[in-house]
Amino acid sequence: MPKMGKQWHSQHVFQHEYKEAIDAKANRLCAKAIKASERRPKGGDPTHFDFREQVVTKMMGKLKKRQLEELQSMAKEYNKKGLHPELKSK
Repeated sequence: MPKMGKQWHSQHVFQHEYKEAIDAKANRLCAKAIKASERRPKGGDPTHFDFREQVVTKMMGKLKKRQLEELQSMAKEYNKKGLHPELKSK
């Protein structure tokens, strides 16, 4: 029977491990967009969530092969053993 719940993969581990850096860059992009009076497609000011995927894609694109392999092995470990309780609190 398959496991229920979150399945980890390298991008998800990256987002978990580098959350603060991702949020900081997304917040800067959001502030620039607001300052430039950009609007969301359906109206309203942009939020940092509008920029998170863009930031993650750029940051992961700069990773070396060894770093990607490390993220993949961490994802396999998290899927087998679960996330360490200390990391869950992040």
